[in-house]
Amino acid sequence: MSNLNTILNKLGKIEAIHETNLGKHEIELSIKDNAKQLVSKYYGLTDTINSKYSAIQKEIRLLTEKIDEANKLANEMPKVISKYENLAKELGIDVNNIQELKDMNLAVKDVAQYKTLSSKLKSL
Repeated sequence: MSNLNTILNKLGKIEAIHETNLGKHEIELSIKDNAKQLVSKYYGLTDTINSKYSAIQKEIRLLTEKIDEANKLANEMPKVISKYENLAKELGIDVNNIQELKDMNLAVKDVAQYKTLSSKLKSL
């Protein structure tokens, strides 16, 4: 009987060790699954970020090109304004009544804010 008790005790210990090992494996699998899930979510987000960032960079480049074009046009306006004013004076026309002159003067003033915006965008 004592041999049987010894065997049963050892079997109990083996079973306990087996259960402990299974528990450890389950924890390891759980940690591994959690890690895989975190990594998967992380790379999913960074892929989205990179894609959107590339699209934003493209839009910024196109926007700064448009601002540069507007800036070039605004730089030509003072010469045209001067010619227009001289011609109006020669013809006896009040320059304050010429809408195109008002619009060009406003554009020359406004272009400064677009230059600032362009600089900010280029620095991104």
